[in-house]
Amino acid sequence: MYCLISYKNLDKEKAILGEVQVFTTDLQVVKICPSLKASALYHKCELYVYNFTMHNLAS
Repeated sequence: MYCLISYKNLDKEKAILGEVQVFTTDLQVVKICPSLKASALYHKCELYVYNFTMHNLAS
């Protein structure tokens, strides 16, 4: 685990210096929208929303 952290820190330093572009991503749990109670309307209107995030490691 320590080795991975040190690689991350080295990559972050290179990104801050402008030598490389480093991005991290995250995909969060599915959220069902709208939040309705179980009924026929619920099954017709359900919409799945994914929260996909990208982060620039240099900033």
